[in-house]
Amino acid sequence: MPKLARIWLVVPLLAVAYVCGALAQARWVNVDATRHDQDSYLAYAASVDDSHFAAVGNRLQMPALPSLLALFHHAGEPQSAFFERAKLVCIGLSVPCALAVIVLLRRTLRKAEATVLTLLVVFFVFSFRAAYVQAELLSYACLFAGFVAMANLWRRPGVAGAVVVGLLLAAAFVVKGTALVGFYVFAATFTLRQLVLLARTRAPRHAWALLAPPAAFGVFFAVAYPYLQTSKLIFGGYFHNMSSAYVMWCDSWEQYTALESQLHLNLEGWKLPASQVPSAANYLGSHRLVDIAQREIRGLAEVAGNALVSHGYAPVVLLYGGFAATVFIQHPRLRARALRCGADSLAWFVVPYLAAHALLFGFYGAIAAGNRFSLAMLLPAMTSLLRTMGTPSMAEYRLRVGSRHFSWNQLNQLAIIVIAIELALYFPYAVATHYSGG
Repeated sequence: MPKLARIWLVVPLLAVAYVCGALAQARWVNVDATRHDQDSYLAYAASVDDSHFAAVGNRLQMPALPSLLALFHHAGEPQSAFFERAKLVCIGLSVPCALAVIVLLRRTLRKAEATVLTLLVVFFVFSFRAAYVQAELLSYACLFAGFVAMANLWRRPGVAGAVVVGLLLAAAFVVKGTALVGFYVFAATFTLRQLVLLARTRAPRHAWALLAPPAAFGVFFAVAYPYLQTSKLIFGGYFHNMSSAYVMWCDSWEQYTALESQLHLNLEGWKLPASQVPSAANYLGSHRLVDIAQREIRGLAEVAGNALVSHGYAPVVLLYGGFAATVFIQHPRLRARALRCGADSLAWFVVPYLAAHALLFGFYGAIAAGNRFSLAMLLPAMTSLLRTMGTPSMAEYRLRVGSRHFSWNQLNQLAIIVIAIELALYFPYAVATHYSGG
């Protein structure tokens, strides 16, 4: 069969499988709107519709998804009816999100690696999570687009790149407030890189490039200003967020929910004494460094454990991660090369970017350690790994097992086989039975 004919046959079949999987989750698995913030998004969307888009929100859920869902809300209807419709809207929204990710992967990776990661993410992340009334899938797409834009700006500093980063940051921020974490890491590492290059070369272009992060932030602030201004007027800070201000500084979600009734959602503040209000200052003042370290370690272990019992993506991630780690251990020249990477290396941004998010997820693990948070880093992490290992200069580094050697291209072929087996034997059953909202 000609190659084009195979594509026209396989792609529609995969698209049907994707949609059927998402609908199966909606019909048989995701039947309780009270689980994992879904009822909060529904209530927020209903308030947006009832107020003719004037509702402020509680600064725990961000406004992008509720504003979209409000377009499909019918005044006075029971939440159960809205829930069923909202699930279909989220499935529909997942399609352009998946398409955007596919386009970015095709532009960022070689064909083989892009195919592997596309199948992995679309079927074992997006299809499982599309039917949930949550902002996660939209957030994954926006964060990944922002990550790619920041990587491009790192390689080629310029005005256009800074504008793109600012626009994508604004889009990601109104979906999930945690989008700012990645930009803060980028701004710090990019500025440090430029200062090092400026000290070495004295070239004016390195001085001008220092303006890129402030320019990107300026574009972000201008676009998001209506939301930020409301936060400032009502809650006292442009970037006020319930999770970062209060929730994450509790020792558990149960502790926060027990205190939640004492909270006013505006500048009136808490009914509790200041010393009892969850905050960074109170947490750091009442916990020892060993307590914080233990919380981080326990959280990271729980996050990693949840990832290992995932919905099919973990075997392929472990396959690639294990290959890269083993090759790194087996080849001293590769280790030396990694240690010699200069200031221009993208690793100086990517490694801190991933590490900062890992530490955040680990600390937040005491509140919630579900995969829906840590999966935000799957695309940036895997894209960085596959792009690095798939370069021609890495072809000489092969995995040694006894007297045999295995190449990166052979690993790609093995990954496709594993994914094909999972799609045939695991996916149809799991997507119709495994809860995926946590």
